[in-house]
Amino acid sequence: SKEYYTLLKQHLAPGGVVIQWMPTDLPQSQYTLAMRTFLDAFPHVILWYFPPVGRFTMSNTVLVGSNERIDIDPDWMRQTMEKDPGAFQGIRKYGLTSADSVLAHFIAREETLRRFMPQGRVNSFEHPYYEFYSPREYAVPTQERERANYSLLISCRGSEDFDRYVLKGSSTPDGARLRDAFLAEGIFLWGYLLQLQGGTTQEILHYYERAIAAAPWERNLRNQIVSFLNSKVRAYFSQGYYADAAALLRHAVEIYPESAEAHYDYALMLLYMNDPEGGRELEQALTLNPLLVSALRNLGVLAASRGEMDKATEQWKKALAINPDDVGTLVYLGSYLAGQKTTAEGMEYLRRARRLAPENPKVVDAYDLGVHLMHGR
Repeated sequence: SKEYYTLLKQHLAPGGVVIQWMPTDLPQSQYTLAMRTFLDAFPHVILWYFPPVGRFTMSNTVLVGSNERIDIDPDWMRQTMEKDPGAFQGIRKYGLTSADSVLAHFIAREETLRRFMPQGRVNSFEHPYYEFYSPREYAVPTQERERANYSLLISCRGSEDFDRYVLKGSSTPDGARLRDAFLAEGIFLWGYLLQLQGGTTQEILHYYERAIAAAPWERNLRNQIVSFLNSKVRAYFSQGYYADAAALLRHAVEIYPESAEAHYDYALMLLYMNDPEGGRELEQALTLNPLLVSALRNLGVLAASRGEMDKATEQWKKALAINPDDVGTLVYLGSYLAGQKTTAEGMEYLRRARRLAPENPKVVDAYDLGVHLMHGR
């Protein structure tokens, strides 16, 4: 509400900012209402967007407001992210590994946003329009709601604000690289809008491949495209088109070979199709991310299917060393040990799984079987 934002504005420290998350699947009437209310409260505002990446399916925009002009310093951002990469691990996993990949998601500043935002009301305590929405608007399919909002974002996004407030006339190699990243994201945006409009896979990938060609070093860009491929994989898999799903997952690995998740998802599909190459993909996923517990768990399952129980046990124990509360691994290891002469040790793992997930059917079945085996001995 306007009153809430006014309170925040009054309590900001010098240079302080307020950040408001804005999901893009809101009905556009609510999306623009919230946007206008934020713009009405803060004299200085920047809008950013972040589409789905990898397995993360939510599409977001982020408003940043302040009492003072918000200065964007690409050189400082580069130095900071390079100096302490661990501090940015939360966004690095999405491919946002550099200042360029973050800054490429810039949309516009307050002057442009106010010019393009549809005229209308603001939300307040006295007139809480946001709370009294039309339920009919939420009956509109999510993709249609997102499509309307992304059309608005594309109309706001342009090189004028980016050149003026981000590049600031830089003609250095870093500046050229940043400009290319921004232009590549623009191409991606048009492809994403086509995706929301229900374009064909070939049409959408045409845009996405052009975006990669414009900034081939951008991991986040490739991760965004992997998200599209994953959405198509789910559709193919649900229809039983397993070979088509595997082909798209292989394409995801080719687009983003540095992604442990891409290799892992491809591995699961191959294993589902009884393709031995799945094991090698699991190992590649672990090479990229040695802490990927699910890959260790499934390597154990694969070894067990071959009768290599010592190797299976080794993989499961490695997984539990990383995450002692991984329920799936506790069930696999506990069930195996409970079936051997080490029933008591196996029951310890199964008890832990039961404490963590008492209503999980696989946990219940494994625990009951372990109890039966223990009393049988």
